[in-house]
Amino acid sequence: MAKKSIGIMIAILLFAFSIFAGSFEIGGGITYDQFSHVISADLGNDISGEFKTPYDALGFNINGTYWFTEKMGVEAGFDFSKGTINENEQTEETTNYTYFNSYKETSQLMGPSANFKYRVLQSPVALDLKVGGGYYFYSLSIEEKTEETGEQDYSYSDEISGSSFGMFIGADIVNPINDKLSMTANVGYKLFTNVSNLEDKDGNKIKDITLSLNGLKLGLGVAYSF
Repeated sequence: MAKKSIGIMIAILLFAFSIFAGSFEIGGGITYDQFSHVISADLGNDISGEFKTPYDALGFNINGTYWFTEKMGVEAGFDFSKGTINENEQTEETTNYTYFNSYKETSQLMGPSANFKYRVLQSPVALDLKVGGGYYFYSLSIEEKTEETGEQDYSYSDEISGSSFGMFIGADIVNPINDKLSMTANVGYKLFTNVSNLEDKDGNKIKDITLSLNGLKLGLGVAYSF
């Protein structure tokens, strides 16, 4: 399903490029994502719950935009972001006793995207509005370790992964440095609902948990026009 979706996106872009004559630009930069991480679990026997955890993620974006006209274009890109959801350490130490426990959850999100762009302002800086979406691959890794004097050390790790279509709406501010090179700043909002195809690290399907993600996205970068 993921390969088919990516193939369709690429085919649409290639078709658009073949029938319109315009300009092309490439860009990239660093990103900051602020996610609302929501897990809903239904374990049966009237046992259920919803767990909401906001977290921050840093990453990067690379993209290319084909402008059909001076105002309209299509952007294809790739996003990667990674952040820590929960992390804590606890240490107790006396003359004859030591206790240490660490727990960490790390989230990773990446995938291709495509957006329609419309330039609403040309000067003194350019302002582009954009809307679209992508197909994203998500993973959540869990690591826990306990060391205690006189006891056997304990360690545990697990991973949940899945994929989903996502929607995006945002805006780019483009400040030209010269005729070819520009500085860019962007802001947007990602919305993902019910990340599907959830599996554990052994490839077993997870049917009693649903995962949703949404959040703010900020970025700084550069763009080069051809």
